[in-house]
Amino acid sequence: MKRDFELVRLILLRAEAAPDFSVTSSAFEGYDEPTVARHFALLEEAGFIDANLARYEGRGALQGTVERLTWAGHEFLDTTRNETVWNRTKELVKEKSGSASFEVFKALATQVSLGLFGLK
Repeated sequence: MKRDFELVRLILLRAEAAPDFSVTSSAFEGYDEPTVARHFALLEEAGFIDANLARYEGRGALQGTVERLTWAGHEFLDTTRNETVWNRTKELVKEKSGSASFEVFKALATQVSLGLFGLK
């Protein structure tokens, strides 16, 4: 499975919007449930969410629920919430290399965001 930054952002946006932060892996149109659950696992590993995951031996996470966003999850979401920032960050990654580590992606999003405030 390839990490999907669009799905990462969508998960964080949905988790923030949910009144009790309870978002299930079956609630993402266009994505199969195991892919969403595995992204929940990645986000939990990165410290962005706390999740309840159903794991099956040899197959990883196949179902899950986001229980809450962490401070880091809120911070990343605040950095990438603006559509202009999000789209420009994706364009920069595509122009320069086609892919980037999460840290590079986050740093670029921060730089683009700072530029909107004239702080770059």
